[in-house]
Amino acid sequence: DGGYLVAGSTGSFGNGAGDMYVVRTDALGEPLWTHVYGGIGVEQGVACRELADGYVLAGSTSLGVHGGYDMVLVRTDVNGEPLWTKNYGTAEWDLCYALDVLPDGFILGGLSYGAGQPSGSAYAVRTDLNGDTIWTQAFGGPLGTECAGIRATSDGGFIVVGSMATANGLTDGFFT
Repeated sequence: DGGYLVAGSTGSFGNGAGDMYVVRTDALGEPLWTHVYGGIGVEQGVACRELADGYVLAGSTSLGVHGGYDMVLVRTDVNGEPLWTKNYGTAEWDLCYALDVLPDGFILGGLSYGAGQPSGSAYAVRTDLNGDTIWTQAFGGPLGTECAGIRATSDGGFIVVGSMATANGLTDGFFT
């Protein structure tokens, strides 16, 4: 409809120390609705995508049910009202930085300190349309790798991009 959907975070109002925040505007940038999502902990929104019957929001929460921070996915109706929230992760910190929508689900990308290298691994979580986990995968080298972007490819695969720490203390681009 020519409007915009903006996802991020707010610490100024909401339910806790920081919450996911989404603003839906019309074509002129005038707000149609805004919503905060989260609890008493710290949540950060990183991506939001429009679906045929609502929206999906990805981010991270400090109140992870798996331990530490978890990746989080929030599915909403067309007015931004939450339909369900799902957490993904390990017993360590798992941070979400990327989201893509697939015909049959979603894929999240980010960083995990519990799914591979102790210095952090790029991490992907593939779900179905209900947010139930289909698979998870850690990527990267021994010195720390993170996923900054993830996209589905036309052949059914995925492209993961990000950064990787090197032995000389620098950071290189990462692509798989």
